[in-house]
Amino acid sequence: MRTDIAASELADYCLHALGAAVRAPDESATTRLVELTMRSLRTDTEAS
Repeated sequence: MRTDIAASELADYCLHALGAAVRAPDESATTRLVELTMRSLRTDTEAS
């Protein structure tokens, strides 16, 4: 989990990103947004 940004800011980011996923035009777009959100929560070392 990232520690370089406040937890409340991460939570806001996730809520907005996942809210966008609800309005995505198809399932693959939803999947991409969810995957992007999950990757955003990891630190650089966790992503490797």
